[in-house]
Order: sequence, then C-alpha cells, then structure tokens
Amino acid sequence: MAGYDFQDYYYLDNNNGIDAAGYGTAMSTPFRTLLYATNNMSADGCLFIRRGTSEQLTSTSYTLFGLDGTPKNRIAISSWPRPSKSYTATFTKDSYIVSGLSFTATKLSHEARYIEVDGNQHLLCKVYDSDTVWIDPPYTGTTTSSKSFTVLEDALYHVASGLTSSDGANMSEWSRDDGLDIFEVEITQSQGYVYFSSATCVDKYNISFNKSILGNGHNYVVRDLNGRGTIYKNCRFEAKDGDSDLLYAAYGTFIIEGCVFNGAYYVDSSQYGIILLSTSEAYILNSVILSAGYIGVYTYGNGKTVLKNCKIGMDVGGASNMLYGLYPVYNTLYNENYLILADCDLSEASTYAIYDATNGVSKIQLINENRGGTSRTLLPGTGQIIVDDCSGSNVNQRPGGSDRVLKLDWYKYDSSRGFKAPLGTEGFQGLSCHKVLEHDMILPSGEWSIRYYVQNTFTTGSLDSDDLWMEITHYSGLVYYAGDQTLYQSSGNVNPRSDNDDWSQYVEISGISVKHDTAIKAKIYYSLYGAGTKFVYLDPMVEVTKL
Repeated sequence: MAGYDFQDYYYLDNNNGIDAAGYGTAMSTPFRTLLYATNNMSADGCLFIRRGTSEQLTSTSYTLFGLDGTPKNRIAISSWPRPSKSYTATFTKDSYIVSGLSFTATKLSHEARYIEVDGNQHLLCKVYDSDTVWIDPPYTGTTTSSKSFTVLEDALYHVASGLTSSDGANMSEWSRDDGLDIFEVEITQSQGYVYFSSATCVDKYNISFNKSILGNGHNYVVRDLNGRGTIYKNCRFEAKDGDSDLLYAAYGTFIIEGCVFNGAYYVDSSQYGIILLSTSEAYILNSVILSAGYIGVYTYGNGKTVLKNCKIGMDVGGASNMLYGLYPVYNTLYNENYLILADCDLSEASTYAIYDATNGVSKIQLINENRGGTSRTLLPGTGQIIVDDCSGSNVNQRPGGSDRVLKLDWYKYDSSRGFKAPLGTEGFQGLSCHKVLEHDMILPSGEWSIRYYVQNTFTTGSLDSDDLWMEITHYSGLVYYAGDQTLYQSSGNVNPRSDNDDWSQYVEISGISVKHDTAIKAKIYYSLYGAGTKFVYLDPMVEVTKL
C-alpha cells in the first residue's frame, strides 16, 4: 500500500503465517519466518512482526536480506510498536535501581525501552526481577515511593498508528498490551549468528537477538556489514556464551541508540560487547553494555566514533578493558581517527577504562567524563596511552588528584629501532614528539602558575625538558585562534619516583601574566621511548594557582 513513512508494509507472525507468494502484505495473511520475509521485501518497505513470538536459528549462520535499501528508500524491521503507558514505582535519589513497580516486568517486554520521570528520559536497561528494574542514567530527584512515570512509546509507533484496519485483520490483537514480549531471534546453534550481509540502509527496531547456547570458538550474535547509515534502535543483545561477541558492525556508518548489551556476566578473555571495524562513522547513543567479559567497545581502523550518554560496565563481572581504544594502523581510508565520549560512565571497569594502542594519528575527547564534569582531550600517536585506575598495583591516587591517571609509553624517533613519531615536529622543541593532553581554560587578570603532577618510573635517571614538557598558549582575548598569542614552555627535570605514592614531581609554567579575562591553552608533550616497561604517569587534574 502507499504508506505513511514507507512505500510498502509487510507483516510477520511466526505462529500463524505462511511463507509463500501472495502472503506478507496484510495482517490477515502474514509471512511466517524472518528469513523468508527479509528476502521477499522491496526497498522502502517496513516489516512489522507480531509481538509475543520468536524464531529459532538452528543453522550455522542466518543470512538476512537479499535486498539493499538506500538513504532515500530505507528498509525497516520491527516488532509491532506499543504506545506509551503510565505506571508508578519507587525511585531512589542517585540510584540506578527502580523498585516497587506497579506492573510485572519481563526482560523481553521492558528492557531497551525509554521511560520518562520528572521530564527526564532514562533507558530501562535491566529487569532484575518482576518488580525491580535498573535504569541509566541514574535517577537524581528526591526519593519517592509510588511515583508516577511513563514508559514511552516504542520506536516506529508513529508509523504503526498511521495504519488502519483496512491493512489487515486483528490490529488490536497485534497490539494487545504493554507487557507482551518483543520479537526475539534465538540462536540455538553453537556456531550460529544472525548475518546481515551487505544489507545497506536496513534498520532494526524493537527486536531481541539472543544466543542461548554455549558456543564452540569465537563467533557473534549479530554480524552486520556495509551499514551505510544502518540504525539499531531499542534493540537488546544477549549471549549466554562468553565466546560470542554481541554486535559486530563493519564498514559504512552505524547508529546504535537506546540498545542494551547483556554479556555472559563473568570475566572472559574473549567476549566483546560491540566491535566497530573500519566504519567511516559510528554513533552509540543512550545505550548500556551491562557486561562483556573482556572489552565493552572495540574500535579498529575507524574514522569517527561517538559515544554519547552511555554506561559501559554495570553489574558483576565487568570487562578487563570496558572501552578499547583506536587501532588505525591497518586503516587506509582515513588520515585521522577521532573518538568522542560525552556524558559516558566508564567507572565500573575492572582495570583500564580506556586502553588505546595506536599506531597512527588519533584524537580522544572526553566530555563530562564519568558524568562528573571533567573534560579533556588525549592525542596519542605511536605507542599507547592507558587510563590507569590508581588501584595501587602500578600507581596510587595523588591526594586531591584524579582517581584515574594517564600512563604514557611512546616511541621516540630512533632509526636503529625503526620507530618514527607520526605527528612530526611539534612546538618549540623541534623534536618528533606527541601531544598527549590538552586543556582549555579562561583566566582572569593576575600572575598565574599552571602545574601537572607526574611520576617517572625510569629509575636510571631524570626526565629532562626534551622528554616531557608543557607548553602554554596565551591568547589576547577570549577566543582561541592562531594569531596574536604568547607561548610559554616549561623547563626543569622530573626525577624518578621513590614509590607508587610519590607525586612530588611535576611540570610547571609560572609567571603567566594576564591583563584581563583571557583564553589559555595548556598542552603536555612526551617524546621518550619506554620499550613497554618504563612509563610516565600523568595526573590530568590541572593545578592553577594565582601568584
């Protein structure tokens, strides 16, 4: 039929449908299986699936879609979407836990749905039991029992509500009640996975992908290639098997919004939550990775990756490295790789929150880090930059300092070792070096000192100002721009630390003269080769003092 948002509409009922010509275009004559339906649709088509049903995958792979969409003629598959509905529950200030629900919660009906309370949206990310759920971000209002809130309408509800009974029978039956489970693809073969092979512009809404059997070797729950703007919205991914990665998305552009990734809940050496491979752009928005035994998000050879308002790591068993950094060394498409994390919470990582092992040029920007108001930019080059959790095994937190510090190990230019810094010459030094941190700030009039504390683990000697230094750019006004500026550079040595608690050393520039409110940019550079055994720890919490 000529549609509301799509040209054609299709319907699937796994219990009562028939896979044959002449079926699928009306609710009264639906398709039976997702495999048949997705290979018998047109571009600019939307497939609605009856809720309360599931489809088992018993073969090694399950290849969906013999047809591509286009940016103007997209394809969508979705469980029949539900309207909004109001309930009550107990909300506790600064807590992820919502209890005393006035309805019976089930994971397939309520996980990966948005709720709204006090005008703020939260993702319902885990059903703990029938009357207790977890949300993200946490509720920040006043603790209240029997508080009203709304479970918001499903994605594509505006499309479904525009259809009429003339499109088929049993409209009310397909949208029975809010508690009816969304459609689930259940993988019951140990090597099985759902495979969207070159399925461009194919969007998935309100669907559960679940691998309910232990695997035999490393594989996936969903593998999706050549996305070109593919959307996953309000979907849930689950794997009982710690060898199964939840979503493998490669090539093109992907948008993942309001999704929940539920790993195997134990520390495993191989499970990944999301793998992003050679994507030009990837956006992960308002999503939660409850657990993924090894790595929460793994990006390899990508262009731009954005995580916005996400929580990586929740519940027991979190990952060794909940967010794995950029690996652009094999990337031939992009000259710069850019990772942005805004309003994200990585605080429950069991070791490194961010582990970046970069063999090229990349930029990591952290905005409102761990939702605590801190923002900074990391610019690693050849070598690696790690955010260490100050657990005491490597370095202890500085009194009054950040609870996560930067662990630096870079490769200085050395022809005998074959290493050369890709960033080229930087700043005053005329050395091949790496800018590892950058802070922007506004200072009022006066004389100022800017200091960063460090630990030097090179026991053989001090670091001099050719190895580790700070540069300050002092602009003439409140705008950061290239002209009319003054440069300062730190000097002095950084002596070896005495133990994990020794934060007595620092890099500092003092005597910065400011006549009126002025933009200041502080940058830290490092150029020393540590061979993977000697490091410098840098506390990113800047100390600004008026003299």
